[in-house]
Order: sequence, then structure tokens, then C-alpha cells
Amino acid sequence: MILCLIKLILKSHYFNESLSCTGRLLGAGLMIGLSGSIPYLIKSNYINTTMRLDEITRTTRIPKGNWKEPKGQRLGSGAQGRAITHPKQANVAIKIANVYDVDHDPYVEFVKLALENQDNPFFPRIYKAKLVRMGDSIYQLVLNMERLHNISNPNIADAVVENFKRLGFPQDVADTTTADITKDVVKIRKWLEQRTNRQQLAKTTPNPNFREALTLLEPFLEKFKNDMHAQNWMARLTPSGPQLVIIDPLEF
Repeated sequence: MILCLIKLILKSHYFNESLSCTGRLLGAGLMIGLSGSIPYLIKSNYINTTMRLDEITRTTRIPKGNWKEPKGQRLGSGAQGRAITHPKQANVAIKIANVYDVDHDPYVEFVKLALENQDNPFFPRIYKAKLVRMGDSIYQLVLNMERLHNISNPNIADAVVENFKRLGFPQDVADTTTADITKDVVKIRKWLEQRTNRQQLAKTTPNPNFREALTLLEPFLEKFKNDMHAQNWMARLTPSGPQLVIIDPLEF
């Protein structure tokens, strides 16, 4: 029994890497990680260490100019930051986000929310996080996170669409989530911009974890602008199929 459990854990932990190595899944990950030599201010409960959420905005404790970005392959980029591969861990990636107002930054708020709810599968697994002072009023939020996969990858696209439908999204919205055309990519964001749509989805979805995720996000979607277009959703590979993950729901 114990041996079978160990094998199951190992299989689950290396699932992403094994699929990538065999060429069955080529999705680029967007999530992030750092080398162990860097002193982190925040550690996640996900790896059973002490987590101090308050320290993410305690700017007096942030070092200045003593951090250099590790070398890695570029996985993706956006308006606020970029993602690169971890130099040593294939299933971990490094995300560096530019922060100009540590007390009112949407992404900082989302990271804190995700850290508080690591047991919800719709939020990314964050292992470590640190704010680095780059200038007088410029910071970088550096995250060590799980490496995820693009939902538009043709190997999982059909399963992804079905997942959106099972969560309660309308057929026409779910069908556009894996498209490459810009007007289709933003369709889910426009649909979620309507508060009545979000509330109805949270009320009727059969998935309790998704209901919880929407409920937790609602105050932030009211405070900031919604940015849940299709490219801000990614997939975590599991033995039972792709798990949808919201990676950046708030507009920068």
C-alpha cells in the first residue's frame, strides 16, 4: 500500500515533465521559480513553511540592487512582466513582474490571495515570492511557481473547452477559449466583465472550488479591472486531465 502511494505521488509530481519529454505535450509554461541561493521574504504553506503575507508590502525590508535575474529560456511575456524557465527545476518557472505601487498593485493583491488559498486548484501554486527594490519607486515581484501549459495547445484544447463548459460557461464562450484570433481570445473576458454573469456562474457552477475562486476574486474584480481573457488561463496537467488555472485575472 505504501509503495503504491509513493509511486502515485511521484507520477503526479513528474507528470508535466514526462509528457514534455515524450513530445506528447509542448505547451509553454507561464509560472515561475528562483534559485535556492536567494533569500525569500515569503514562503508558501504549499511546501509546509512559514508564510508572512504582510512582508510582501513591507518595503523597508526589501533589499536594493542586490538581485540579478537568473538565466533562463523565455516562456512568455505580458504588459507587466515575463516568465522564464527555472535553471534547475523543469517543473518550476520564474515570473518577474514590474511593480510601481506596492500598496495598490493588482498583481500583488492577486498573489497574496493565491498564497492564502493554495488548496484551491484554480489558483497557481506559488512556492516562494519576493519583492526586490530596483529603484526609488520601482520594484520587481519575483515568484517561484509551478510551470503550467497553454490552454491553446492542440493536445489538450478539446479537453479544455469541455472543462469550461462543465464549469458553466456558455457554449459560444467556451469554444473561443483555445482560439488564436484576438477577438476570440478576449470574448471570455468581455463575458466575465458583466457582474451578473459572474454572479450567475458562481451560483450555478457544479464545481465548489470554482465557486470559491470566483467568490474570492469578486471584491478584487470590483476594485480593479477584469483581465480574464483566454491567455490568462492556463492548464495544470493531472492524471485525470487538464486542470484550469487562473494566472492573472486583474488588469495592470
